[in-house]
This record gives sequence, structure tokens and C-alpha cells, in this order.
Amino acid sequence: MTMLHEPRVRGHQDSHAALVEFQAGVDGTHAAVDAIVVPTARPARHLGPVADLARSVGCLLVVLCSARARGRVVAGLVTSLPGLRAAVVDLPPGYAHPLLDFETSKHPQAGLAKHVDLSTKRNVGLLLARLLGWEQVLFVDDDIRGLDAGMLARASSLLGRYRAVGFRVGEYPDNSVVCHAHRLGGGDQDTFVGGNALLVDTAHAHSFFPAAYSEDWLFLYDHVRSRAVVAAGTTTQLEYDPFASPLRAASEEFGDMVAETLFWLLHRDIDVRTSDPSLWRKGLARRSAFVEDVTGRLLAMPSGSRETERALGAMKAARARLDEILPEDCQSFVDAWRADLAAWSDRLLGLPSFASERRALDYVDLPIVSLEVTR
Repeated sequence: MTMLHEPRVRGHQDSHAALVEFQAGVDGTHAAVDAIVVPTARPARHLGPVADLARSVGCLLVVLCSARARGRVVAGLVTSLPGLRAAVVDLPPGYAHPLLDFETSKHPQAGLAKHVDLSTKRNVGLLLARLLGWEQVLFVDDDIRGLDAGMLARASSLLGRYRAVGFRVGEYPDNSVVCHAHRLGGGDQDTFVGGNALLVDTAHAHSFFPAAYSEDWLFLYDHVRSRAVVAAGTTTQLEYDPFASPLRAASEEFGDMVAETLFWLLHRDIDVRTSDPSLWRKGLARRSAFVEDVTGRLLAMPSGSRETERALGAMKAARARLDEILPEDCQSFVDAWRADLAAWSDRLLGLPSFASERRALDYVDLPIVSLEVTR
């Protein structure tokens, strides 16, 4: 097990590596993956590497499209690849389904449109797995690179002993805007496994993705707590500008603060089910100190850097958003999340079984743009 980094900032955990095992898996095995689910909102050209991965593994590729991802354009891409079986679905604007009715989505501090879109797509993937009897599903984003069939096969060999197998994203590091600013200011900021490259034991995992930033950490929380998550390798991510808009930092702040606090407590063997508003008052105080420390270090850097200026703008937006959050907001969100988990488990138990992807998608009111088997 990797040793925990000593936090540079009191109260901020630079690394959560100590909470998961690191194993490579068994060489020479075949990936028993039933499907690769890709939630995408970007043009179809980004899907090439994951489509090649699905083709090499020989599993179904499920592409859930919205925004700039047009189902018919994606369908044109996948049908041009010999040997690829793919289901392409357009997620209608405002799509909702009784099976995906969560109290967390209605919480006043969560439920922003961009987070609802991503969590809904991943939850649709979980529903399809149960409806179709899939046991292993890879959730992967369209900007992930460096994940090949051999890595996936080794990861697949680890399921059974673990509920989820993740891949840490190295370059470009997958962090929140605030943590990117922490790194820019000299912080030793690590990355953690997450939903952008996550193989899940869908036959036994009973969690869901809440509609908030860090929804993947919340999905993994109970499995991390029970030491049922393993990291099996490292991938890369297409580079992006985390400081392009201060709104990004503001939109992430509530989910980032809640998830970081929950995982900070895990390091200290404090279970969220025993939490109360006093723990969240302390969590908000730690987060406030962290934001102020990062801001101070950025202000101390040599002036004139456009990146530093934009990072400071992001930190100002995060600070303003943080000031709006009360301990009671955090506790009520966690209470809603735990209630949603119980309701979700009951819904999964009551689902029917289908033999075809078309019937399963029809059951959740999602029309297929394309369901192709190419030769």
C-alpha cells in the first residue's frame, strides 16, 4: 500500500493513496468486460481511442450523448469501424426517469445542470447493467488516453476480490480547479481513482452517482471505506485549462468540499454515518483555511503570469461559493445521499431482466440512435 503523503496544508489531504490498494492484476488474462459506457458531450472525434478499445476487447460500446455530441454523427463513426458493436443513445434535454429520482438531485446546494448530465449518464449505465445482467462495466470518459486491452484484462482479473478497479490519471492530472491552483502554488497535489476510468463489479456494487461534483468519489465512498477499491494502473487525460472560467471553480466547490471532507474523515476512521453538523463546521473551517492558504501562495508568486491571475480569479469564485455553504447544508445533503442509497438498492432489486439492449433502453425511455454490429 502506498504511504500517505504528509499534508502540506493543515487539514487538506494532498493524497488519498493510502485509502486504496495498488495492484497490477494477472497478465495473460482475458477481459471479462461486458460493456464500456462513455458519457460524452463533445464532438464524435474524441471517441476514437475508446471505440478502438471496445473493439479490441470485444465488448459492447455504449455511448450516451448530449450537448455537442450528436448521436447520428457518433453512429457514423462507430459504424465505420469493422468488428465494433455499439449502442449510441441521445440523452434528450431534461431527461428524467422515476428510477433516477434522487433527493440529492433536488438539494439546493447540488444538482447543477452539468453535474446532473454526467451523473444521469453514469446511472443509466448502472441500470443497463442490471437490466441486461452485465457483471463488469468500464466507465470511461472520452478524453482518457493510454488505456489498452492488456491493462483492462489485468483490471478485470481483480474484480471479485474488489468492487471497483480504478486507473489513476497522471498527465494531465485529474483534479478540481482549487486543487489545480494548489499545485500551481507549489502544493504536492496527488490524484485519485475516479469515474473517468473505472471498472465496476455491477453485479454487486449497490451505489449510484449523485448529481454533484465528485459524484464518483461518493459512488466509491462505501467501497473505499470497506477497502474494496484497487488502483490497477495509470492513464492520461487530454489537457484542458482549469482556469478558463471562474464559474467552473464555483460549480465544483460544494461537491469538492463535501467529498474532500468525507475522505479526510476516512483517513481518521470516522464514518460519515456517525457525522453531525459539528463535523461539517470543522470541515468548512479546514476548507476555508486551505482556500486562503492557496490564495496567499498564488499572490506571493511573481506578478505578470496570466495563468496565476486566472487561478486567482478562480480562487475568488471558490471563496465566494464556499462562504454560501452552511454546515446544515452539508449534513442535509449527506442525509439525502444515504437515503438515496437505500432507495437505489431497493430499485435495483426490483428490476426486470432483458435479453436485448433495445428492450432495456426502451424500459428506461431512451431511444437508440444506432445499434450496430459491423464486420
